[in-house]
Amino acid sequence: PLTSNEINIRLGDLISEKFGFSVDLKHPDLDLNIEVHDTTFVFHEKVSCLGGLPVGVSGKVACLLDSPLDILAPYLLMKRGCSVALLSKRPASSFDLDTLKKFDCGYDLSFHTFKTDKDINHFISDRDYKALVVPDILETFVPERYEAVGCPVLTPLIAYSPEQLKELYEVISHV
Repeated sequence: PLTSNEINIRLGDLISEKFGFSVDLKHPDLDLNIEVHDTTFVFHEKVSCLGGLPVGVSGKVACLLDSPLDILAPYLLMKRGCSVALLSKRPASSFDLDTLKKFDCGYDLSFHTFKTDKDINHFISDRDYKALVVPDILETFVPERYEAVGCPVLTPLIAYSPEQLKELYEVISHV
């Protein structure tokens, strides 16, 4: 029910009382920002990126990777605020993880190899991940493949064409 100016005044008063700092709105030593939605975020630094929510505010998901462009699925989930764990039958060197690390904003990307689909379920349940993210596009999506997964399956790439995926990869790899 407060206006932006009322929030600014209350925050300034709180800082002054709690820490003994003076508040100078015209020449601040530190510029604090506040975003008020269902949750409130107070921050002092903005990080240049492609937009989205801060990584870590939307829960943890596990992301399957099989081919190099599959890193776009965890990228899109990170953009929506999820912290991600990467899962693959292939070694980490098969993927451009440096591109993803540009967007992790302090959350360490973890990479895990697995041998069977049962390993995926164990990984997810043991670490309390909320969903499994799969890199399927519409042409490759086979829902039956994921019937045994014990959590929601997210398909962030489902509506992309192979050409669109290549274009998106070019954008994020050159940031």
